[in-house]
Amino acid sequence: MFRWLLDQGGLPGIQKKNQKKAALLYEYLDDSRLFSGTAAKKDRSLMNVPFVTGDKDLDARFTAAAAEHGLVNLKGHRSVGGMRASLYNALPYDGVEALVSFLDKFEKETRSCISINVYTPFRKQGFPHIRRTTRATQRWPGR
Repeated sequence: MFRWLLDQGGLPGIQKKNQKKAALLYEYLDDSRLFSGTAAKKDRSLMNVPFVTGDKDLDARFTAAAAEHGLVNLKGHRSVGGMRASLYNALPYDGVEALVSFLDKFEKETRSCISINVYTPFRKQGFPHIRRTTRATQRWPGR
């Protein structure tokens, strides 16, 4: 293990890689209209990135669809819900790219099929009580 760590550039090398992985995922979550991170920017972890859709049923659909695509163990903690991506040291950058790609695909497929919460910008500005939603005219495929 120690040799592997040295091969990665030691602690500074690992820190840089972990910052790059977390930045990729947080950047996507910050720009997403469907998914949003649950941790304040000042409290964000490089290792565990919790996020939600704002709908428990949609969270469950996402974790099931992700598992079908080989992205497993994304279900959030039972007391918090949502999802959690663990970006541990050994996870390669390609793994985070695959997750972000799937998040984007799921969002695009879902956006035209179900209600999408558009209150995320309000919540990010400190107005958690404002909840506006818009309903799409199509139904979720297979329902």
